Amino acid sequence: MNFIKIILTLFLIPLLACSAQQEETNKFIEITYSARTRGYQMTIIYKEDKLTVSSNISNKTISLTNKQQVKIQKEVSKIVLSEINNLKAPSDKRFIDGTLSASLKIKNNSGTYISSDFDHENPPKELRFLYLLLESIIKKG
Repeated sequence: MNFIKIILTLFLIPLLACSAQQEETNKFIEITYSARTRGYQMTIIYKEDKLTVSSNISNKTISLTNKQQVKIQKEVSKIVLSEINNLKAPSDKRFIDGTLSASLKIKNNSGTYISSDFDHENPPKELRFLYLLLESIIKKG
């Protein structure tokens, strides 16, 4: 019986270590949402426990609760980061100055991932829930 416990222990320790390492690798360090046009620029940055909103008009920083941070991390974990630069925008108003042109950048321990451009407030469906979450936090903050 002790032999089986030893074998199981030797087998499980590397698996658990790999799992913990994978979780750390996927931890999101920074998210930047940028929307811009010729005369106006707005940026939302999520980093650590803060959400910073900057524009030509105003700047504000929102301290995030642990629950909000977990929600953001969860939404980002649903996105296939290696494919965000190929996501198709659902509308094209930015091409005729009908709205701001926006993009989303996500940095983690594996690298930096930048989305294709899309219309402000109308991201590709894969990024929509993350965008809406950030917007709802800003409105409450």
